[in-house]
Amino acid sequence: MENDSLDRLIEAGFVQQSIWVSSGTGIQYQHGQPGTWLEATHALYAFCVAGTVCYIGKTSRSLRSRFAGYQSPGNGQQTNLRVNQKIREALSNQQEVTLYTWVPEPGLQWASYDIDLAAGLENSLIAAFEPEWNRAGRKLRSESDFNEEVASPSEGPDPAAAPSLGAFSLHLADTYYNLGYLNPGVEASEHLGHHGDPVILQLGLDGPLVPAKIDRNANRNNSVRIYGGMTLARWFQNHFSPGGLVEAEILHTSFILIKGANA
Repeated sequence: MENDSLDRLIEAGFVQQSIWVSSGTGIQYQHGQPGTWLEATHALYAFCVAGTVCYIGKTSRSLRSRFAGYQSPGNGQQTNLRVNQKIREALSNQQEVTLYTWVPEPGLQWASYDIDLAAGLENSLIAAFEPEWNRAGRKLRSESDFNEEVASPSEGPDPAAAPSLGAFSLHLADTYYNLGYLNPGVEASEHLGHHGDPVILQLGLDGPLVPAKIDRNANRNNSVRIYGGMTLARWFQNHFSPGGLVEAEILHTSFILIKGANA
């Protein structure tokens, strides 16, 4: 890697937003810059150590949600665990780990189709900068190659082993039952993400994973409403009667296990 990699990153439009710091036995990022940068989606980000670009990634969900995965990686989340360890090693060696982001202008289209510019640039930037933490063996790999574990409907915490952040129960009112959404309640909402953040619903202990979204504007008390759509509605209808009691556990700020009727 060239010593001017950080200068080239800044020339490409990346902005320093934060730094990673040690926190007890783990790590956390400091919210250095004010504003709403953490809520940006379809963005690129980079981790730099001592002026060298060490990792470049892309997220389709919010930066806040993506960085939470690095801060508190779950079992089986290989990218999060690996990069978390790299950050901790750098910090233990008294090296500063800075966090840069690049957010494209919204509304870019071609022939009326939306363009995800971050997705298009990710591989090109990795090839140009050759960040060491993007390596898997001899190959350079992108965030898309590694997969964004927390957001992926194919992965999530092991429900049988993951500790619970909280739990909630509710009776299936007609709207829940027929439209596929639910209100976990005020107390449970304290353990969930921000408005617009994605959340994964696991339907039963061995059931499918369904991507959903958090809404904190629908309820007057700003508690969470989660929209799972017709996939969730059909699952309710196949496993419960109208008005039936549903129990759920929050295993991560972005992962909820909804127990089956016989759980």
